[in-house]
Amino acid sequence: IEIHRSWTDEFGTLVATLEGRSGGRSILVIATLEDAENTLQVLQTIPSFKGRIILAILEQLHTVPLEVLIKANQPNIVLALEPNCAGIATRGTAMTTQSEQVITSTGITYLEPGNYEAWTAGHLEPAITTNQEYPSIAASVAASLKIPCAACDLTHLPKLLEILLGQNS
Repeated sequence: IEIHRSWTDEFGTLVATLEGRSGGRSILVIATLEDAENTLQVLQTIPSFKGRIILAILEQLHTVPLEVLIKANQPNIVLALEPNCAGIATRGTAMTTQSEQVITSTGITYLEPGNYEAWTAGHLEPAITTNQEYPSIAASVAASLKIPCAACDLTHLPKLLEILLGQNS
């Protein structure tokens, strides 16, 4: 797997792209800074695959940078790494948090909305048979942009990628 150079966008998001064989899916994996090193190690152990895996490491898990990131990369699928999710989730409830002003480490300021949609994995659900539910801001943002999504903890990421990348063959 070839790993392209990482870069930082205006919201302090680090992005690494892993390129497989041409064709296949574009999968965006969203992780927090605390999980960055372990997530990259897991992704580097994935055998040959068709498509592209984009690892996005966010300084803070907020909707505005997530939306910008998803729109910029236009993935086929978004996978949200959620440390407290015990397994693979294919749906999540709507969430409401306090609306807040966010200032990034690079000095960018934006208003973070407080309402997040319920989400489902959509057409991925037949392949991911867990039907587990977990609230996920990243998955909610992806769903609002009509991108199929799922959530899992780091230990279940290899299995979830195996399921999704196996659909490419």
